[in-house]
Amino acid sequence: MDSVLGDDLTLPVDINGSCRLPDSLDAGDYSTDSMTAPSFPDKMSPIKALTMKDYENQITALKKENFNLKLRIYFMEERMQQKCDDSTEDIFKTNIELKVELESMKRELAEKQELLVSASKALESLAGRESGEPHRLREQAQREMDSLRDAFNRRIADLEQSLRTAEIEVEKMAAIAEQEKLKNINMEKQLQDLGPSSTFPPVPSPVQDLQQALQEKDNIIEQLKITLKNQEAEIHQKRSADQQTDGPSADGVKQLSDLIAKKDQELDVRFS
Repeated sequence: MDSVLGDDLTLPVDINGSCRLPDSLDAGDYSTDSMTAPSFPDKMSPIKALTMKDYENQITALKKENFNLKLRIYFMEERMQQKCDDSTEDIFKTNIELKVELESMKRELAEKQELLVSASKALESLAGRESGEPHRLREQAQREMDSLRDAFNRRIADLEQSLRTAEIEVEKMAAIAEQEKLKNINMEKQLQDLGPSSTFPPVPSPVQDLQQALQEKDNIIEQLKITLKNQEAEIHQKRSADQQTDGPSADGVKQLSDLIAKKDQELDVRFS
């Protein structure tokens, strides 16, 4: 019907789409003009009585107007139906596109969930391996630290023993040097009491021997001081290494270093 009727207002159809005109109407008397007020062929004066012809003309005009209105309503409804059909088709297309997009998103969501599950399992496995690896590394580092601490403590004990032996040796040498000084003083007094004599042949002076012996003792004492300083430097180095490894014997090394410095000062005061 869309292709037959279209927008042609001249087709003689009624509101139901019938192609027959009413029996009381003549198709030649109708026009497809737009809605206009009915025109009466004969103008009646207000005082002239209406005849049957006039009534027939009015009825004809009203029927014509009614037909035109019905035809216009029909075509307007048809146009609205066409527009509704287009809108419905658009809605169907949009609905189909939305359904396709929804299914695509569902499939993508399922793939993402599978990837998420795989990543979660991988993380759990990695966390299990890492939880054991740091523990093993921590134990290994602890064993190495304990080994270094034991070696350091043994070295400190050896140095302390060497230091005590050196202190005893220094005290012995200091006592011997003190005795030699007293002997030298006594010899000088004896020589002064004897006085100079040119009749005796020259003999080796015991004073020179004593001085030489004292010089040798002083050299030995200096060597012992150097040894003590070297040991102190080594202890200081060990203490620095222990501080870097956070060892527990740093205070003991510091006390030992202070003790060595104190003994060194005592030696300097004693033999200066």
